[in-house]
Amino acid sequence: LQSDIQLIADNLELTSELVEIKQNSDNPNDIPLSETYTLKLSLTMPFRFNKHGWEIYFSHRNPITIVESDSFFINKINGELYRLYESDKFKGFDSDKAVHILITAKILAPKDVYILPKFYVMSEGLKTSLIKSTLVKKKDLSLFAD
Repeated sequence: LQSDIQLIADNLELTSELVEIKQNSDNPNDIPLSETYTLKLSLTMPFRFNKHGWEIYFSHRNPITIVESDSFFINKINGELYRLYESDKFKGFDSDKAVHILITAKILAPKDVYILPKFYVMSEGLKTSLIKSTLVKKKDLSLFAD
């Protein structure tokens, strides 16, 4: 239902946190592509929510190479566009309990070690809605400055 998509868009708290940056030791030339970073995505709803069939779309500049989660999958659509969708093991959100997803990506440019803002939630045949918690707030703009 469209109302479920809007409920997610209005209430899902989606955050990301840098966990580590690694230089692969098997690359003697220190080529930048040998560097990776791991981010932890956390998804939290303020109430129990167990509706299924929705997906989240987002842009990510660096190629995601590993996704660690029992609850969700992430796959590349094209270019910088990725899709996050639930696995069969996801039984819904418990009130205020975060679901975590670890993603590892190759570093193409050091300044791009972050998730781009504006994630969208959708379901087939329904309107796409912007997840409000992923909007850039004025105080966060310094994170994206060169």
